[in-house]
Amino acid sequence: NISSAVGPYAIIKGLVQAVEPITTVRILNTNTNKVITAEVEVQNGEVKFEGQAEIPGVKGTGSPIYLSFEKPEGAVTGKTFPTGNKIDTIQTKFGEIPISIVDIANPIAFIRAKDIQLKGTELPEEFTDELLDDLEEIRSLAAEMCHFAPKEMATLQSPAVPKLALISEPTDYVDTNGILRRAEDMDIIVRMLSMQRPHQALAITGSVCVTASCFLDETLPSQLFQGKDDTLRIGHPAGIMQTEIDISENRVKVIRTAREILDGVVFTKQDYVIQPQIKREA
Repeated sequence: NISSAVGPYAIIKGLVQAVEPITTVRILNTNTNKVITAEVEVQNGEVKFEGQAEIPGVKGTGSPIYLSFEKPEGAVTGKTFPTGNKIDTIQTKFGEIPISIVDIANPIAFIRAKDIQLKGTELPEEFTDELLDDLEEIRSLAAEMCHFAPKEMATLQSPAVPKLALISEPTDYVDTNGILRRAEDMDIIVRMLSMQRPHQALAITGSVCVTASCFLDETLPSQLFQGKDDTLRIGHPAGIMQTEIDISENRVKVIRTAREILDGVVFTKQDYVIQPQIKREA
């Protein structure tokens, strides 16, 4: 989600000229060599932070920042399907289950919640240590299938990728804020794990991968997705987020917010070359 802050920062620091009412900032993600385009609202020559955009899991509202992930496939492995298959079958303590490993913005291993005896609407605090161990065993196997690390060493050598996502059909559930979320307001439910822990909401690259996977034929997410238009409503622990896909342009768009938290000086033992800063009125 730090991608949301890059556009506003570039404008504030004068790296990109402010253009009203929308300034477009093209960002090269050097981790994946992919481009993210940020559309940032500008008012009176400065980034506009106040607005009515709401992000489930984030308190308050802010000005919307539209992030478009361009040609996001094969971000880490160079392949949309790292194993060469849209669906593989793996052996787990729950028996044989299907798995879809998709690398779009980030490699995600998708499994159906029902295949591991879960509802799919579980909240983070419901994931026991035993369950997390079982899920890490599955994720480690997926890491080996992606050639990131042997399954026995995946937790140590490749703890971040692939991420694991449990998916299920839309159904009513109460989110972490105590709000009842209705099945008719969502297209798919996702419970993602990151660094061996359940995510409190949904990682932004995770939402991009979920969205694209729902529009790829014969993947597990596409089997659950019943929508027909170019938008996707994803139910996660903190609420429901909406994404858009432009298949013709090969990009996925998400809405985020960002705000300034602090700006200051760090005193170090060494001398560094500091670029001149552009001063702004208080």
